[in-house]
Amino acid sequence: MKVTLIGRPGKVSHQGPFVMTTMRGPVKAASLPKGLPEMPPASKLLYVVYIADKQWQKVKEASQSPDDVLIVEGHLTYDEELKKMSVFATNVTTKGLEQAKRGRATPQAAQEGREA
Repeated sequence: MKVTLIGRPGKVSHQGPFVMTTMRGPVKAASLPKGLPEMPPASKLLYVVYIADKQWQKVKEASQSPDDVLIVEGHLTYDEELKKMSVFATNVTTKGLEQAKRGRATPQAAQEGREA
């Protein structure tokens, strides 16, 4: 099952070719379609997140900012050894890096549009 986690990482532990961290579920439950029961308090959910070191190096500095959040896409599984839900990251970025990327792309795209 593929999932996207958005939030602050916990303590980061380097494990050779990957890093391991944790992320908590959101404090406020998501808005759900009418007719569905309320979600349980998500803040009690703790996910173990495995990130390849190469991917971590791209977001390491940005993740230090208390105003930024990690965006982790990956495969969700239950880690029997740790007795926790785990996400094996396939793509990692931060909200700040994504905003910067869009900010750089927008003026260039606008200029290319004027030249056409």
